[in-house]
Amino acid sequence: MATKRTLRGVAVVIIVALRLKKVAAAMAVGLSLALMGVPPATHGVVTAVAAGTGWTTYHKDGTRNGYDASAPAFPATGPPSTKWSTSLDGSLYAEPLALNGVIYQATENNSIYALDEITGAQIWRWHQFAPQPDPATAVGCGNIDPVGITGTPVIDPTAAIIYAVGLVAASGGGTKYQLFAVSLSNGTLVTGYPRDIGQPNPIYLQERAALAISPSGGMVYVAFGGWVGDCQPYHPYVIGVPVGASLGQPQLVYQPQSSTQGEAGIWGASGPMVDASGNVYVTTGNGSYGSGTPCNNANFDHGDAVIKLSPALGELGYWAPSNWCALAAADSDIGSLGPLLLQNGQIFQAGKPGDGYLLNSASLGGIGGQQFQAHIDSCPTSDAVFGGDAYLAPLVYVPCDGTGLIALSINTSTNTFSVAWKSSFAFTPTAPIVAGGVVWTMGSGHLYGFDAVSGSLRFDVAIGGHTRFATPTEDNGWVIVPETNRVDGFSFNWQSLGGVLTSDPDAAAPAATREDVFARGGDGALWHRMWDGTNWQPWESLGGGLGSGPGSIAGSATRIDVFIRGLDGALWHRQWNGTSWMAWESLGGIVTSGPDAAAIGTRIDVFARGGDNALWHREFDGTNWLAWESLGGSITSDPGSVSWGAGRLDVFARGGDNALWHRAWDGTNWLAWESLGGTLTSAPDVGSCAANKLDVFARGGDHGLWRRSYNGTWGSWSGIGGPFTSGPSTICLPGTTTLDTFAAASNYSLLKQTFAG
Repeated sequence: MATKRTLRGVAVVIIVALRLKKVAAAMAVGLSLALMGVPPATHGVVTAVAAGTGWTTYHKDGTRNGYDASAPAFPATGPPSTKWSTSLDGSLYAEPLALNGVIYQATENNSIYALDEITGAQIWRWHQFAPQPDPATAVGCGNIDPVGITGTPVIDPTAAIIYAVGLVAASGGGTKYQLFAVSLSNGTLVTGYPRDIGQPNPIYLQERAALAISPSGGMVYVAFGGWVGDCQPYHPYVIGVPVGASLGQPQLVYQPQSSTQGEAGIWGASGPMVDASGNVYVTTGNGSYGSGTPCNNANFDHGDAVIKLSPALGELGYWAPSNWCALAAADSDIGSLGPLLLQNGQIFQAGKPGDGYLLNSASLGGIGGQQFQAHIDSCPTSDAVFGGDAYLAPLVYVPCDGTGLIALSINTSTNTFSVAWKSSFAFTPTAPIVAGGVVWTMGSGHLYGFDAVSGSLRFDVAIGGHTRFATPTEDNGWVIVPETNRVDGFSFNWQSLGGVLTSDPDAAAPAATREDVFARGGDGALWHRMWDGTNWQPWESLGGGLGSGPGSIAGSATRIDVFIRGLDGALWHRQWNGTSWMAWESLGGIVTSGPDAAAIGTRIDVFARGGDNALWHREFDGTNWLAWESLGGSITSDPGSVSWGAGRLDVFARGGDNALWHRAWDGTNWLAWESLGGTLTSAPDVGSCAANKLDVFARGGDHGLWRRSYNGTWGSWSGIGGPFTSGPSTICLPGTTTLDTFAAASNYSLLKQTFAG
């Protein structure tokens, strides 16, 4: 119920002239309002969604493709329908994981959180071992402090365990790495854990890479590389830690270098890749041998290489570019991200130089043995690609620092690739993922969603800062974003109802199986779309010449009343009698806003702003329209109103301070105005699904929708997201707790979302 102020653009264009008669009415000045700020965001409430296949390791599966084939299709465009934000106890370098509707996030405080996917509410938190000061500072390296869990954990869905590696205090002094195993069901440490990881020295080796797990679930693979600053000595390590039924067996160790070689750490955030046979692939950074070309391959130190290992970590082969020594000398290694397995058995590898390589996973080819090599279009030639990439055949999505996102089309017949598209603007993207036809990435304080096929920008959502190499996660249509020390969840399942709105919408619900929404179209007429309980019927014109958006109310299953401000400044009315729409009639007055209406039985109360900026009210008593009366105030928007039952009316508006203001009728008297704070950039609207329950929606300074609810006491403001180009309309379907909310998208089409009321 309620209408707001104008925007742009509803559907088909038919102009129906309506003569409006100007009627004067006296209206007096009222109360001024005081300034309040925006309250903090809290968790929104939305309808539940069923659990999907989960996101149990970095970029979803062992191939690191970052693609969720089970994701629902995202809408063509639009703001988030829901947003939650949950602060955690430490910095976030690990990617969020998801399973069965629960989000799992590790922190540098050596904590693992389980959060409800729908609300962000904490289900449990595991924290048993304190994080440690960065041990590499003793030798002048490192940039994370304190150090807890850095690499992305891995989930074994069958065992219902999440594995993570953290840095802890060693009993004899110093620090050590341990593998944690935490039960998904209750957040407790599994018996037999933690397990010490023996070989790497934390002073020189960092566990930055994501963990990987064998297809059988019996082995967790942990890779190590140097800290920022490359303090030596360090080497490339992969440790296989037996878990599950293999718990207690000796750990496997891969370290290929001789005593005279060094560096070549495995530091890319995506970590080891695992194929269906359990073979493990890693990409190393610069080795200690650097020189100009041609390289002396006799000195090859396994740096700047893709290495294939057996499940038991025996080396099966490797590949390195022919200029591996020059890359090492220039600190331009390919180890800035791990390998990506394509569906035809090829591997795609990129890195700091900005070149892309196609490799044959069955036979990596040794030095210079790639199938294809080319520079990735406009990627930089140094410090180009970090973190990880994503793959939805035939496209590989590559994040190029300072350039943007680039999609490469892989031609499996010729073993080549070419640019399919690139983002239309330059930015530094994080490692992308693909879900629901959209490529998601973060950068420059935004969550971006690009069309996976065309590259057009479909979503742009403001977010906070994040750590280096961060990457989002998707599950059940939720996009989960790790920020510096908090997790945000975004749902984008707004339904598009089309049209081109030039006003705020307004909705009425005669029954639980019927819903009617109204707005002004590009022709200035009133347009209407109806849901019949199954389908939305086409838009239809109800004519008129609107000087505002509409306000509507359904007093019964067979009556809908719609109100507008006419071109003469008077209040006009049109009624649906259960069969047809009756003629327009003028209710007089001089109104300077769109109206809104509420019903108590056969009584209808309509509200609008007068020429004095006060709130004015006119009542229909079931037979006649009574005289206008002033309710005072000084409002700067259309009002929004509702009745939760006999003897109660609530009306809301934006005040001169841009805060939300409220006045209630208790069945006898109008109570005093009260401020509910916030900073509104639209008129508010309100719905009620039960006595003593109110849900107020309005657009905030960020152009996103915000919600504040009353259930005996007022809760905090809750951010829903945006941007929107109109104020909202909200209505509770009769006899339900279904709260439908409408607003105009950035293209001025009508969007709808359902919330729990």
